[in-house]
Amino acid sequence: MPLIWACLFGSLAGSAWAADQPDKIRQMAQLAEYIGADYPSAVADGQIVDAGEYQEMTEFAQVLVNKAVQLTAPVGGAGVGNSEVDKVSALLDYAQSLQIAIARQQSVERVQQVAAELRQLLLVLSPDSSVPASLSPATEIRAYYLASCASCHGDSGSGDGAMAAKLEPSPTDFTDLARAQNRSVLGLHDAISEGIAGTAMASFGQLTEQQRWSLAFYVGSLAFKPAAPLSTESPVTLSLQQLVNHSPALLAQQLPASQQSQIAWLRAN
Repeated sequence: MPLIWACLFGSLAGSAWAADQPDKIRQMAQLAEYIGADYPSAVADGQIVDAGEYQEMTEFAQVLVNKAVQLTAPVGGAGVGNSEVDKVSALLDYAQSLQIAIARQQSVERVQQVAAELRQLLLVLSPDSSVPASLSPATEIRAYYLASCASCHGDSGSGDGAMAAKLEPSPTDFTDLARAQNRSVLGLHDAISEGIAGTAMASFGQLTEQQRWSLAFYVGSLAFKPAAPLSTESPVTLSLQQLVNHSPALLAQQLPASQQSQIAWLRAN
């Protein structure tokens, strides 16, 4: 972890708009990503495969629409530029498109696409995110995990902790590569910080920012196998902003094939 921080440390910049609405925007971004990551557990080939998961998707989609309505209502006031008005106004369109795609049980690819586009717009509008200058030592991060997360998510992060059988929906399996490909470190951090309403995932706001970021990087690494160090012929080109804000699946779309090994290496290490 410290190696990644040393290589990629930089600032996370966002839009000046929404200084009064940071919590709503971050919550929306978190929900949009969560839907994209969990929708495959709810629907496959146009059919509901888990009624509980699908109900959760529909409820979260409605929450996104409601929050989009709240955010777009004050747009057009003083100090908001035309460019930002257009972006904020588009939030409701994206949120409604996502809701419709879920209601129609559309393909995983379609729902993930719309969810990702909504989240990308939210990140553009999001205020700055504070990140620590360094992460905690590896032994301390492991101790945080065992103390705060293992009872639900299991010692290895496989979602099989002692409390798991009693929880609905089931705790996230952090070792599930398909799901991890659609989960960003920022999304994990926000879930740890704020919890996820409607699930057993509680807020761990009592932890320090450094501890929460450390846990986010840790659980975000569990699905990725440690790889050989990158050669000097393949320098790290991802910024910290990219690594933190975006899922591996989205990063893979942005990088040439020759550089995609960086994504798994950075998440694993």
